[in-house]
Amino acid sequence: MIAVSVAGMVAAAASFVLIWAATAATPLPERINNSMSLGSGLVLLGVALLVAWRAGDHPPNVSIALAVVFIASHDAFLRLLEELRVNAAIGAPVLGLTFILGAGFYIRAAQLFPRTLTPDDVESSPTIWGK
Repeated sequence: MIAVSVAGMVAAAASFVLIWAATAATPLPERINNSMSLGSGLVLLGVALLVAWRAGDHPPNVSIALAVVFIASHDAFLRLLEELRVNAAIGAPVLGLTFILGAGFYIRAAQLFPRTLTPDDVESSPTIWGK
């Protein structure tokens, strides 16, 4: 989790530098928008890093931190791959993997908070899943 968080931070920082280095290629409002998105991602990656560092031994904390790491790093990797003009055959699997892992860990975190769901919880649910 810490490694992916740091990799996402590096990707976001590199993207930020590349966005502002190529001033002629991208309009100013788009650069500002991309910078704001990367800044938000950096904050989320930092929070996930702190969760991993301080509360990494509790499964719900690990699940939510991993979900945040993969969701935030997805955007950072997307921007970096776009700025580097990487072939889609290389970028698509990376983006697909970060999306699937982020969604999977988010679902797992939802199962663990505020407590672990039991089969009785699912059966008694008024939704389609309980029927």
